[in-house]
Amino acid sequence: MPLKIYANGTVFFRYDNGSISVIRISEFIRIVRSLDGWSVGERAMKNNSEGTILKMYANGTVLFVYDEGSSSIHRISDLVHIVRSLNGWSVGQRALLNNSSGTITRIYANGSVLFAFDNGSMSFADISRLTRNK
Repeated sequence: MPLKIYANGTVFFRYDNGSISVIRISEFIRIVRSLDGWSVGERAMKNNSEGTILKMYANGTVLFVYDEGSSSIHRISDLVHIVRSLNGWSVGQRALLNNSSGTITRIYANGSVLFAFDNGSMSFADISRLTRNK
């Protein structure tokens, strides 16, 4: 919480860890719960890696925690929604990719899917490359 606000545009500020600093007010970024169709706690994909939005900032950035444990700040526009269905395809549906059978395990709003082949391997592919089992 800010302790003192000065007329020159600076704030005497105590961080959560107890350290104290004088910083410019312009360096503060408001934390929000939702922005541009996204919410804190929502799952998403970035560069073929999934994770969770931990914090969201009014300047359009998020603190994104990857499933493997690392975290990074990203522009919200760089994230991709995970969806249940798209273009007539649904998660769990059987399909063919490159003439090999498998199951759609994830669908992303950008038109890509995570496909689990029957042999156990996985691949990201564009949804347009899928064909229906006959």
